[in-house]
Amino acid sequence: MFQPRTIGRVLVVLALACTSTLAWAKTPICIEVLGDKIEDKHAFQAFATSEVRRYSEYVPVDSECERTLHLEHIALDAQVYWTGYLDGQVPARYAITQKQNSEATLSRVITAVLKSDPAGLLEDTGQFLNVALRSDVGLQRGVMLYGIEGFQTLTMVGAEANFLPGIALRIRRGIQNFYVGIRAGTSFGPLNNVGKETDLTLVTTFEPEAGWIASDDKNTSFYVGGSLGLTIIRFERDQPERGKESDTRVGLSFGARAGVEFLRQLDYRMDAFVQLNLPVFFTETNLVEGYTPSVHMGLGVAF
Repeated sequence: MFQPRTIGRVLVVLALACTSTLAWAKTPICIEVLGDKIEDKHAFQAFATSEVRRYSEYVPVDSECERTLHLEHIALDAQVYWTGYLDGQVPARYAITQKQNSEATLSRVITAVLKSDPAGLLEDTGQFLNVALRSDVGLQRGVMLYGIEGFQTLTMVGAEANFLPGIALRIRRGIQNFYVGIRAGTSFGPLNNVGKETDLTLVTTFEPEAGWIASDDKNTSFYVGGSLGLTIIRFERDQPERGKESDTRVGLSFGARAGVEFLRQLDYRMDAFVQLNLPVFFTETNLVEGYTPSVHMGLGVAF
């Protein structure tokens, strides 16, 4: 899916093409071959002129040129290079090797310079369009999202199910069909309202995550992910003869997440998800003994 700015670039290209019923005039270009140790400078000048004629945007001339292509033959002790550049632009440099002789290297330098010339891109609408679409691919690969989630947590305490409301903050970086991020969430029970039976009053997780999105260019897509992070679990109980008691356990946990994202082509997106957290530790206290995995079900929005 193209970004809005890329669509704008394409429209500019089409506008340029439509406003000119004739082909763009070729740019007169002079060619200057430099180098103290060149055996036949005139031969390389003729070769470079022939190479430039392959590009429809330019016409080689000897005078009254709008641009100048500078080609420098640089011979060092251990290596020989061809360097090329247009007026005031960043040069391209390639070394002459056994597999790439002087003529092939010079041709490569000319191609690198002329194909990256901004003026040439404007005159060759097809090439400009290709560059615009390639830049759009780069933009799509990196998407930063900041989200907030509301969910319900289900956890077994002994033989009874406990339900806690929760909220989470989530930061993600999308890379094509993959993403990495960090999620921090907490589920909490009613404060100062525990009963005689042991209640789960807090489940907090802080977890780096990674995942895979089934269709990166679709408005709605299924995704799956996994995480490994820190989990905090707190239990409380209020007994008349002993008063309030509490116990907190901290440890690592694995997470598995699945969901569906909606409105992915807008500036924000929503998702419905279910996440399973599996602690790597057992809860053994004077309040409860056993294993306490948790399931989180909720909705999220990201910007």
